[in-house]
Amino acid sequence: MKKFITKKRIIMLSVIVLFTIVGITISFAKSKINENKKIMAQLELDLLMFQIENKIINIDTLGDQEYINLGHRFAALINKTGKVKSQREHYFRIYFSRAPKTLDEMVQIILGKENNLFEWKLLPWQSMAFHMYGTDGEYNLKFMSADGHFEAVYNKDGILLTQENDPKNMGTFNYAHQLADQVTHYNLDIWPYFMWNNTEETMEFFKDGNEMRSTLPIDKNEDAMKRYEEYKRLLIE
Repeated sequence: MKKFITKKRIIMLSVIVLFTIVGITISFAKSKINENKKIMAQLELDLLMFQIENKIINIDTLGDQEYINLGHRFAALINKTGKVKSQREHYFRIYFSRAPKTLDEMVQIILGKENNLFEWKLLPWQSMAFHMYGTDGEYNLKFMSADGHFEAVYNKDGILLTQENDPKNMGTFNYAHQLADQVTHYNLDIWPYFMWNNTEETMEFFKDGNEMRSTLPIDKNEDAMKRYEEYKRLLIE
């Protein structure tokens, strides 16, 4: 009887050890596969950046749908690599900043009077904190495409903010949906923003100890809130 029990235990231990070895082997194989996928995605990402920078792919001549597809492809590759590894990758978001040049144009598009492939929507004012720096910053209005990637910010005068006229407040392309996937959005978009901001110029502005905040939060400025509510009623309600 004792011999039988001993043999049974040995068999059970052998099975456990075998399954453990198989599990470790499978886990290691999956890890290698995932690592290889990241390497391939990084190679494709580097090639795509080279093509765009050197106008082998001329992003300015693409139709809106081609442009949107390219942005999605770029974001997907960033997601596959798992992180934004450099200032170059972070600042590359500026290439994907196509939007109507004025607030009036944006309104006409949303109201259905022009083609709206991006499916722009006015965001809640609470989502605009990083786009309200400086004098009258609380008047800025932020829009986002339905896919969560593209952004557009307009100032008090209804002008689209860009790298040229207001890099601190401009809308920036998101590698992850800022509302639907907040964890990934933090890792790929917000954390790199804290490190490098929107451009090298604005990063240096931070380093010099300057404060980039609006004169008043929007909810403390009655006129700015009234303006926001008017656009909300027009475009959302």
